[in-house]
Amino acid sequence: MNDGRRVEELARRLYPDGIMIKKSHELSETDALSREALSRRLPLFEAGFLVDHAFARADILVPVGEDEWELIEVKSSTDTKAEHYYDVAFQKYVYQAAGLKISACSLMHINREYVKHGEPDINLLFVKKDLGEKVAEILPEVPGNIEAMAAMLERESPPLITPGRQCGEVRDCPLESECWSFLPAEGDVFTLHRGVKSAFDLFELGVLDLKAIPADFVLTDKQAIQLGTVKSGRPHVDSAALERFFSKLSYPLYFLDFETISPVIPIYDNSSPYEEIPFQFSLHVIEREGEEAKHDSFLADGETDPRPEVLRRLKELLGDKGTILAYYAQYEMKVLSRACRAFPEFAAHFSAVEKRFVDLLEVFSDFAFYHPGQEGRLSIKKVLPILTGKSYQGLRIEDGRTASVEYARVTFDPKIEPEERAEIRQALEVYCRLDTQAMIDILSALKTFK
Repeated sequence: MNDGRRVEELARRLYPDGIMIKKSHELSETDALSREALSRRLPLFEAGFLVDHAFARADILVPVGEDEWELIEVKSSTDTKAEHYYDVAFQKYVYQAAGLKISACSLMHINREYVKHGEPDINLLFVKKDLGEKVAEILPEVPGNIEAMAAMLERESPPLITPGRQCGEVRDCPLESECWSFLPAEGDVFTLHRGVKSAFDLFELGVLDLKAIPADFVLTDKQAIQLGTVKSGRPHVDSAALERFFSKLSYPLYFLDFETISPVIPIYDNSSPYEEIPFQFSLHVIEREGEEAKHDSFLADGETDPRPEVLRRLKELLGDKGTILAYYAQYEMKVLSRACRAFPEFAAHFSAVEKRFVDLLEVFSDFAFYHPGQEGRLSIKKVLPILTGKSYQGLRIEDGRTASVEYARVTFDPKIEPEERAEIRQALEVYCRLDTQAMIDILSALKTFK
């Protein structure tokens, strides 16, 4: 949300003579202030207009000619999305109903190819795309949509809508647990590994429990393995595949995990919007089989670009031989590759290092090991408790997204007290260390199944 506000603030700088319309909880007051500002014929920020059931507030309205306006919606995405067209079509409908002449509709979004050098160059940071043609196609639908939504909102009780495929189109639906409460407590068809379409096919056939899947229903090989473990209650183990995996490993073993931030507005030079910047790593090293692991770590202070120090430290710590294990290793490799692009003096070294990576996720994505308790999922947080009894529960920071958000909050927000900053940094150390320790514990547990 903070990033979104920053994007809007930067976009307004493209129109330095613009007027910000004062926000009010009373929509009619916002409407009055906006209408009053129209006569000044200057760019307007967040001008809002109220017409019957509908209220719309555009990010930017720019005067065109004598009496027309360009409507500009600002988004922190790097491309247009389907909902953007509907968003702008709704705004255009309301503004025209309010008496404005809208001559153009545009979306201003982030330029993913932008590379920061010095202060953000807002002329290069943003891309403006004309939405006029698509908005014109959608516009006739808007009045009916408004009336349908208004009628629904005026009901005394919510409409009864059967859960279905449309539910997959909603991200983070707050009613999911309520609408789908009829599913079995364990082993429902929606836990099928990569099986959303199959799950809905079964759901529409009235099949909710994995164990009730008809024998003639077509499953992938991995889904068939999953179903077999659910019915037997025992894990599936492919000993030959496990042997092949372990044969790839050579000591010393390095267990590596990064935590990253991906700011929409680049913080550091030679970085682009949403580029993953490593601010932390945890590294456990087992020199020889049977020896205890040694631990090393890094957590950036935020005052300078952390990438050179990450690369320098890892160049020393990873040596020139041995296997580097990561869980979803493509991510660690991508982070290193992008960092080397910004600091090419490290590129040759890490090009050789990349060949030493082995992905621990491979064991689970190939179903060399699968436990019914995984419920179709392969994440380290799902696998760890099944194989070791350990978990991330109870930690102040329990996942990578929270780690990223909390690091950015306590590092770049000047209002954070030093005590809270120290507490969060300690929590980050604990969380990231557990990620690499978890890989050690999982690998050790897998050895018992060889």
